[in-house]
Order: sequence, then structure tokens, then C-alpha cells
Amino acid sequence: MFSTILLIASVLTLMFWIEYLVFAQVTVRKLEKNHKLKNELGAELLSGWRIFNVARALAMPTKIFRILQSGPLGVLQANSKLIQEHTNQLDRVLAFILFWHMYLLAVLFIGLMIANLGFGVGD
Repeated sequence: MFSTILLIASVLTLMFWIEYLVFAQVTVRKLEKNHKLKNELGAELLSGWRIFNVARALAMPTKIFRILQSGPLGVLQANSKLIQEHTNQLDRVLAFILFWHMYLLAVLFIGLMIANLGFGVGD
């Protein structure tokens, strides 16, 4: 059972990275070409982190994202209002899929680690 779930998680991870590349090429590249938005895409702590910033700005519920922006680490976030003004419905759908797929994978892998370490399921 554990190996089957791990296989499913691995396939979902491969799909995630394909979604990541498509979103980067379709949406983020378009936003980076706009000189008004180039510095509004959030801090890039690691290479490629800007892509996650843009996806989060487009996919997260607006009220929750506004709370994040007003917090102490708000300067690291992308400017969601400007980004939403310069994107279309396809960009928002791609961001929604990428963002929530990333969190689904995180929960799945953390659950697998807990099951393996805590209960010895993978032994």
C-alpha cells in the first residue's frame, strides 16, 4: 500500500514540475517582459521562487493574501493587484492548478513521512 501511494505521489510530482514549467513560460515570462511589473513579482530568495510568488498571488483567496502582504514579510510577496490586472483567465487557472497542486503534494509527502517514521508502514 505504501509503495502504491509513493508511486502516485511520484507521478503527481512529475506532473507538478511540468505544470511549473508551463506556468513559468506562459505567465511569468509575459509578466517579466512588462517593465512596470518586473520589480513587483516578489523577492526571489532562490532561483525560480518568483514563479511561486506569482502563482500564490493569483491563486490564493484575496483576503488571505492581503493579510500576508500586510504582515512583517509582506515585502517578499508579489503585488497581487498589479499581477491580476495584467493576466488573463488562462493565467489564473494555471496559477490555481500549480499552487494547490504544490500544497497537495506537500501534505501527501508529509503524510507519507509520518506514516513511514511513526508507524513503520513503509518497512
